[in-house]
Amino acid sequence: TPATKRYAQQMQYINPIISDINTRIATANGLYETTEVDQVTGATTYYLHNKQNLTDSDIQIMFSDVGIMVTANGTALQPTWYGLTTDGEMLANLLTVKDNQNNILFQVDARTKKVILADSGEITGDESFKIVRVDNSQDLYTEIFSDSIKIHDGYYALGAQDSNIYPGTFSFTQCDNSGSQPAQYTYTEYVLSLNRGKLLLQRTWIDTENNYEPKVKKILEVDGYSETIEVNEIPLTPSTPKFTENSGYTISQQTWSKVGNIVTGDLTFSSSAQISTTTVQVGTLSVAPGHTVIVNARTATVQMRGSINSSGVLQINSPSSINANTTIYVSLSFVAA
Repeated sequence: TPATKRYAQQMQYINPIISDINTRIATANGLYETTEVDQVTGATTYYLHNKQNLTDSDIQIMFSDVGIMVTANGTALQPTWYGLTTDGEMLANLLTVKDNQNNILFQVDARTKKVILADSGEITGDESFKIVRVDNSQDLYTEIFSDSIKIHDGYYALGAQDSNIYPGTFSFTQCDNSGSQPAQYTYTEYVLSLNRGKLLLQRTWIDTENNYEPKVKKILEVDGYSETIEVNEIPLTPSTPKFTENSGYTISQQTWSKVGNIVTGDLTFSSSAQISTTTVQVGTLSVAPGHTVIVNARTATVQMRGSINSSGVLQINSPSSINANTTIYVSLSFVAA
């Protein structure tokens, strides 16, 4: 369980410390005693030390009105003292307080610069605060940075994952191990993020055994700045459309314009043959199949009907025959995806 993993990780860190202390206790030697009497007050300061002479001892334990103090570099010009003072202050490299079930209630580590509070919070040296929730699980926590917040709740994560990214950015992560990914991958991770007006949905297949490289695919990208949309890395907002005439038709003009997501176009072409009242396919428009395209077609004297079929083929229907080399004007408009 997540709680077991958390406990195992803590013990993996603590056990070597405990083992080292036990080894040192088992192989410990005795100490020498020195007393210093104040000639004025008559008060005595007691020292326990590891060498016969106090001045040669790197390990010193001092009992005085200051408190009980310990140093491991007593021969240095400025020894580093740890211990408990008489006014209740304590100096330590690593301070751990546990309950009777071995749960950490409070821990301060001067080496890692980390403070753990009652199995529910961590304060680290990077000026962030981490709150771990529900049975000490690493999968359930909240991190508060100076300019962002990250909430992780089991298979979901919401918030900035890097306190140095652009302010106002958010990222939501969902992990799915239901088997939707290929067999060689363990689970699928979906990340939805918003950064500087760009909305991105990304899917990653992940193998926890690291036998296969993570496979990343950009599912959706919406860029508010450039007003572009991509689905499965294919642009949905088309570039300038293009009409390609069929054999027998000659284009003299093709212009396109776009306002918002409305695309309009003007075509002018002529036919080398007569156009009867039946539907005639005059060319192909490069627009995604399934779009509704409004088509108006006419000559100088005749109004015709026009349409785009599901394959992008432009069809026109004339109520009467049109002579060869007659100029035909076509206007089109459709909504870009």
